[in-house]
Amino acid sequence: MSFDTREGSSPPSVWHVLNVGDPLLADQQLESVLQAVDEACRQAVDDLAVFQRFESEGRLHCELKLYFSPGLDALARSLGARPCGVPVGLGLEYFAGSEQLAQRLLSQE
Repeated sequence: MSFDTREGSSPPSVWHVLNVGDPLLADQQLESVLQAVDEACRQAVDDLAVFQRFESEGRLHCELKLYFSPGLDALARSLGARPCGVPVGLGLEYFAGSEQLAQRLLSQE
């Protein structure tokens, strides 16, 4: 699967977020995302990464959200993610992609 980031895509500096929902029910979706990210990263020149965070937003149960770094916009949109700002590092964890990029981004916090 190839992802075109040219016409109709978000600007390359835009992050995307995908609300996976209940983390206890997300195994199959997470495996699909992991495979797609691994393939996209093998084809990429730039460092690309996906981060995860458990967020409750004041509710009893948390939701798992995946944050796609710039450069993964076409993949993120194909999975239903929406554009967002740069995620705050608190609680953010590496999920897939470039571990070097993840270390650089997470160490900036």
